[in-house]
Amino acid sequence: PHLPWGDWRFAFIGPLQDSFRPKVENFFREHEGLVGRVLFLGEIQNAVDLYTWYSRAKVFCLVSKSEGFPLALVEAQAFNNYLI
Repeated sequence: PHLPWGDWRFAFIGPLQDSFRPKVENFFREHEGLVGRVLFLGEIQNAVDLYTWYSRAKVFCLVSKSEGFPLALVEAQAFNNYLI
């Protein structure tokens, strides 16, 4: 199917609470075509791996209520991500 965002992939990085996992599973049941296009990667503690994702990203959107925004914001800006 034609997707409005072209070849983009969406990666969500950060810890996943156990209570959220059923929502992810349900999302993919309802949107099978997005498997492999929407990624829930969990927490990435290795800085090199995390910075690799930042360097590939175009957009940064913080969805966590508890993430350290000042640090994440600076990291995203360092890789020229658009901030949302």
